[in-house]
Amino acid sequence: MRANIFPVYNSSLVVYNEAIGNLNGSSFFKMQKVETTTLVQLKNKELPEILFITTYPPRECGIATYTQDLRNAIQEKFGNSFALKVCALNAKESDYKYSDEVKYTIQTDDEEQFVQMANRINSDKNIAMIFLQHEFGLFGGENGDYLLKLMAHLKRPITTTFHTVLPNPNPKLKKVVRKIVDCSDSVIVMTNISAALLKNDYGISNHKIAVIAQ
Repeated sequence: MRANIFPVYNSSLVVYNEAIGNLNGSSFFKMQKVETTTLVQLKNKELPEILFITTYPPRECGIATYTQDLRNAIQEKFGNSFALKVCALNAKESDYKYSDEVKYTIQTDDEEQFVQMANRINSDKNIAMIFLQHEFGLFGGENGDYLLKLMAHLKRPITTTFHTVLPNPNPKLKKVVRKIVDCSDSVIVMTNISAALLKNDYGISNHKIAVIAQ
């Protein structure tokens, strides 16, 4: 872990803490027939997993670095309650050598892989929730709509972080973003401006949106 986590990661951790806290007592634990919903009491069993869907080092990408630092911060706080795994997004013709926390990979130019990954995640009983890191250009299809093939089939709670929110969207982009939000249990944005854009330009309700303080 890096010696100093920048303030943005500390602020992010506060917001992600709430998403993790909401998981305690959620339908995942009922589905697994866990008698208690106290996370501490799960420590002697196989830990439930939080899966990050994101770019990840060694891929050179700001979101990859952000997620690695965020994962390390969450690991430090919740490492006795959750295992933190990654589904890494691979660009076309890329072949990265990932560290052990990367459990799955998706080739983002292959639409069928998004459907296949949804099925793999749904059949993986250890995965409790999804933290999706969204940026335009990371996902294949028009306006990144291959992602919807994954999200529409997932049967786990999803928290989506929009690292960018584009103003004045065309109808197709607006439709994709609204569907992403519809498939998400909660949405995180980096700034109040982004939150306002989601509300005013995309028609997203405030109750789903959390803002990372700068």
